[in-house]
Amino acid sequence: MEHAIANEEAELVQRTLQRLPKNYRQVLGLRYQDDCSFKEISERTGRSENAVRKLFGRALERIQDEMEKTS
Repeated sequence: MEHAIANEEAELVQRTLQRLPKNYRQVLGLRYQDDCSFKEISERTGRSENAVRKLFGRALERIQDEMEKTS
């Protein structure tokens, strides 16, 4: 049963991520999948480190909002 719930939650996260703007998906992917620091993300995206931190924060807020709407 726990495995089924975990799969459902993973699918919900994937669907939610697909609805996010590309720049949000990019920064979240670099941070969580590639384990990049904010400095590394800054270098890869051509944004300032401060801009990356703000974008990351907005992306987290947006994904939380989206997930609350669907649950």
